[in-house]
Amino acid sequence: MTSETPGAGPAHRSMTWPCEHFDHRIPATIKGNEGAVTPGAARLVASGASLDCRVARTGAVAVRRLQGIIDRHLARFACGGIERMDWQDAS
Repeated sequence: MTSETPGAGPAHRSMTWPCEHFDHRIPATIKGNEGAVTPGAARLVASGASLDCRVARTGAVAVRRLQGIIDRHLARFACGGIERMDWQDAS
């Protein structure tokens, strides 16, 4: 796990805590307001109160599975900030 100067705000905390947790099992990094889980699998970007998460997996089942994992971890680690993600297709 690599980490650089953390930002502020609930979105940053909501991005940082799951990335640190994921890093116990799979590679994860945090650089400023961006976090990445298993290079290429997911990218989280915090901006004030907003958290943008992009999942890069092939196959609908794999995408939904990773989205579910991220949803559960955000609900678990978010400190009153994020209640649920509003997932949208990239197309």
